[in-house]
Amino acid sequence: MPIALLSGFDCWGGSAVNTSWAAVEAAAPSLAPGWTVRKVMLPVSWTRGPVELAAAWSADVGAVIACGMADITAIHVEQIAINLTGPGLADVDGLPPPSPWVIPDGPPAYFSGLPVTSLCEAMLKSHIPAVKSPHCGTYLCDFIFYWLMHKIHSERLGIPGGFLHIPSPASRLDPATLARGVAIATELSVARAPSGQCEKNPL
Repeated sequence: MPIALLSGFDCWGGSAVNTSWAAVEAAAPSLAPGWTVRKVMLPVSWTRGPVELAAAWSADVGAVIACGMADITAIHVEQIAINLTGPGLADVDGLPPPSPWVIPDGPPAYFSGLPVTSLCEAMLKSHIPAVKSPHCGTYLCDFIFYWLMHKIHSERLGIPGGFLHIPSPASRLDPATLARGVAIATELSVARAPSGQCEKNPL
């Protein structure tokens, strides 16, 4: 039975809520028969984040969407994961990134394996603010995005995977709207990208 694996981050930086986890937790995608959803909350930690995502990632995972929070006004469907970490950016454990790179011997970048354009169009059609975003910086969001894309490519898993940035509470967007955005992304990723191949001309 294939599984759609969804992740969001735990609170950090003094925030009382992380909208990425709130949206993932509340998302209720309608998937094809046989599919189920697995959700995992990741710590904002350079070392523990990937470990916990890996622990939730079993052989029957058929799609992966990781989510993070940012001070934005629309859901950002990220297009590229870059193999860089921000120097001096401490995590919740007070630790800097262990390396200047996410994967020291990995390629410079990976395109998202999600149907980026289709996701944005579907969200906008449902009156959910959404845009394509080039990349998501050099903190934990990109770290997890690159890590999961490297796993998919290096292990030749052939499944769709990618990253969404969810607006923070400052955006004042309805939490139910954000959860529906995650649900739509999950539905279309499972239905339209079964091979895990990124779109042609994703930029």
